[in-house]
Amino acid sequence: MMKPTTVRSLSEVVGALGVFAGLLFVGLELRNNTAVARAETRREVAAQNIEMMTRITEDENLMYLWSQPWTFEFAEGLSAVQHTRLQFTGIAFILRLESTYQQFEQGLLDERGLIPYGFVQPRTRDPWFKELWAGQRPALDPDFVEYFESRNDY
Repeated sequence: MMKPTTVRSLSEVVGALGVFAGLLFVGLELRNNTAVARAETRREVAAQNIEMMTRITEDENLMYLWSQPWTFEFAEGLSAVQHTRLQFTGIAFILRLESTYQQFEQGLLDERGLIPYGFVQPRTRDPWFKELWAGQRPALDPDFVEYFESRNDY
């Protein structure tokens, strides 16, 4: 027959092993859930990008506005409706970039995943876009502003 102290010691070891196994399981589940969340985020960001590109390519007016260099001369030659459309498209582009950056900050996207979504492209260097950016800048996440500007020579 085992001594009560031996039984108690064995039960403590078994209990500790159970706690360890439980923590190990929780850790593995967290890692799995994080991987699923990252994959879902990449899919969602890609879907948003595809939706924006589809809207632009399916709308002749938007396609015209998007395909031109965004200079002040170009913007001055637009009708009021075209100018508003260009401005809203530009703001939507900025907000999409900010949202993508925030997902990067939360660890749901890695940095190389930001490049396809417009963080560095000729559009962001157009004079008219820079003016639009300056107007939107105060309302944006300061960390996003710093990140974006450092990649676009602002």
